Amino acid sequence: MAWMKYLALPALALLAAPVALGPLTATELGGGRHAIGPVPVTVDHAATDALSDLLPAFGRIAPADILHVPMPPAQAPVRWMDLRPGDLVQAGQVLARLDTEDAARQLALAHEDLRAALADVRVARSQLTQAETDLEQRLAAFDMLVQLAQTGASSAGQRHDAERARDRASLDVEAAHARLDMAMAQAERMRVRLAAAERHLAGMVITAPADGRVLQVAMEPGATPPAGTPLLSIAVADRMQAVLQVTPDALSRIAPGDAARIWLPGNRLLEGRVSGTRPGDAATGGLAEVRVDLPPDIDGALIQPGTGIRAEITTDTRLALTVPLSALVALPGGPGVLRVIDGRAVATPVTLAARPGEARAEILGGLPEGAPYVARAGAIVRDGDAVRPLSADSPTPETAPAPATPWQEAAIASRPGRDLP
Repeated sequence: MAWMKYLALPALALLAAPVALGPLTATELGGGRHAIGPVPVTVDHAATDALSDLLPAFGRIAPADILHVPMPPAQAPVRWMDLRPGDLVQAGQVLARLDTEDAARQLALAHEDLRAALADVRVARSQLTQAETDLEQRLAAFDMLVQLAQTGASSAGQRHDAERARDRASLDVEAAHARLDMAMAQAERMRVRLAAAERHLAGMVITAPADGRVLQVAMEPGATPPAGTPLLSIAVADRMQAVLQVTPDALSRIAPGDAARIWLPGNRLLEGRVSGTRPGDAATGGLAEVRVDLPPDIDGALIQPGTGIRAEITTDTRLALTVPLSALVALPGGPGVLRVIDGRAVATPVTLAARPGEARAEILGGLPEGAPYVARAGAIVRDGDAVRPLSADSPTPETAPAPATPWQEAAIASRPGRDLP
């Protein structure tokens, strides 16, 4: 009979349980939360803050300035070249050498032609000197006959012959001057030809016109590219820019100097400023282009031409009333916050501005500036609960709690940096 005594004890406890739980359940459902002590909550006051209007955009990395190195006018095969895309080069650095056999031969011929022209100049000068000497003699003979004529020692025929000889000598001097001018002009042409041959030979050595990074190489040893065709392309100073595409109606909101944030693959963030814009055309599918200057890429490994990027352009900065996403609660009519009035949480509908991806929500109406509100709303705080305010600067756990409302979840899910192109 002793075992029956021990079995009866649990049964008595089960029968008594409903009697003890009944008043507690009735109190909770009937508004018993007001009897619970005030809930400690973090309270902040509605205040204005600097708010930036962001314009999302997508695009690619492109060189800010490109130089194309052309093939010289001479047709010559490439003799030596050791370049690859991505190589850094300095101004004046030898990039390639062309075959110089024909250019050297033309230079030698130009030297010979110049020597011959200079010899002709010397001959012409000698002829001019001889003609001028002959003219002086003819002038002296004529003057002497004129003086002798005063004493009757010369005849008119002698004076006439001397005058004709003087005139012929004068014409010979003029002809000698013309021959010298022609010889000197020919020598000058030979100098120009020699300079061209020297430039032609120097052009067989292709050098970098500026510091930069090699983008493309369109030559190979043994080939003879057509004159004027680009042999290689260089990104000047290795400077890159972001080329973004936006809708035409958004272009009016963007101005040079606007700040922009660029996300590269791997979640690397760059900051730059808008350097210029261009309306859309058929090549861009009607989308407008925005160019953003980027900081120098020290290691040269991440900012590569053609890389797909995502960006945000700051088109305006203004003062606006904001609250953290953690303060938002879902009310039957839409979003709201829990204001703190007379020590209690009061659900207050608010009007929000759509700002996807932001850590704070912009309040357009419903919450006056300076009003206290629960900064970290959650399931433990309900409309009408007594609350014990804590400062917004109170310590918080290192790991933020998971979003408690659909408004918080939707806003956090759209923050930048979660999914990159």
